[in-house]
Amino acid sequence: MSKLRIFHGIAILALAGAAGFTFSQSQWLGAGAKSETLQQLQQLKQYDSALNQEALKVRAGLVQHYDPLVQATYRVADVVIALQDTESGIVGKGSRDIDQLVKQYAQLYEKRVTITERFKARNSTLRNSLFYFPTAATLFIKHAQEKKAPQAMIETTERMLRDLLSFYVNGNPDMHDRVQKGLHEFSRLADDAPEGLEREITGLMKHASIVLRHKKQVDDMLVQITSPESLSVLDSLVHVYEGEQSQSEGTVELYRAGFFVSATVLVCYLIFLIAGALRRDSGDQGAATRLTGRPVLASDRAA
Repeated sequence: MSKLRIFHGIAILALAGAAGFTFSQSQWLGAGAKSETLQQLQQLKQYDSALNQEALKVRAGLVQHYDPLVQATYRVADVVIALQDTESGIVGKGSRDIDQLVKQYAQLYEKRVTITERFKARNSTLRNSLFYFPTAATLFIKHAQEKKAPQAMIETTERMLRDLLSFYVNGNPDMHDRVQKGLHEFSRLADDAPEGLEREITGLMKHASIVLRHKKQVDDMLVQITSPESLSVLDSLVHVYEGEQSQSEGTVELYRAGFFVSATVLVCYLIFLIAGALRRDSGDQGAATRLTGRPVLASDRAA
């Protein structure tokens, strides 16, 4: 085998390999660029906002159960798990920024779930005490009047009811202090209460204390649940992902251009080799024809 043929063989293999490599890369990257991840991220932003809305509805008393809030947390979890999937997700695919942002959001989500569970428990206790106190206070005033309790105790109860409801609505620190002061006054007057009211007094003081204590705790938890930090992380994740997708699309175009160039050169090279081979065959056949059809010379006859 001549050196020229070896050279042609190597050249053909190199061009075919370049065409195959650029084609496979353009197909692989093109599939990634057409993924549905961006739609998942937009969907996650909607679910995140829905989680905030359901928490606010619960706190405002617009819903009587926690099912919508729980379902909202599950929907967020489903997308977070999908993003972290080793095969179809976007984590572990070579982007540190994306990996870090997904991890950060997942941590924020876990923290929100923990706070949400505490929020549900404290809010239920708060609502029970809040709903109980007005009815219990009204009955206590009635019983206190029937048993000739001190007028100061009745007035303190009425004032506590008014201030407690005002504090629950607006969270005014002054109202908090007034209710706290009323509790101290109520505790002092309880020693002079008629027999049979002790249990009612204990219940009133217990539920008023729960409202004072849990009101701020529940409000603080709501602030943490609805913090804009998670949505901010999602916005950053979408921005980074879109940027990397744009870069990926540019790389795909480069690989496609490389495929067309290498394929074109390969075809042209093959045509060149085939044409050269055909010319050589045609020349050999012409030489043979000329050799066969030449005149008989005298020397030939003598031979």
